[in-house]
Amino acid sequence: MERPAWEPATVAALAEAGARIYALDLDSAIVSAKTIVGVEYVPTDVTGAGSVATALDQAASDARPHHLNYRWAETP
Repeated sequence: MERPAWEPATVAALAEAGARIYALDLDSAIVSAKTIVGVEYVPTDVTGAGSVATALDQAASDARPHHLNYRWAETP
C-alpha cells in the first residue's frame, strides 16, 4: 500500500498553523485528493523537467520561507 509523503492530519495541522503547502502530483491523483484548507494542489508530471520547473516556480512565487518534502512514487 502506498503511503503519502505526509499524513493528512500532519498537513492539516501545518496548514492550520499558517504554512502554505503545495502538493505536486498528477492531475489524475489531484482529482481524488482530499481538500485541505491551506493546501494548493499543483498538477505536475515529475518525469518532465519542464513540468517540475513550472510547479516549483509557482511555489517560489510565495514570499514565505520554503521547506521541501518529497516522496517518489514507487515503481514495481
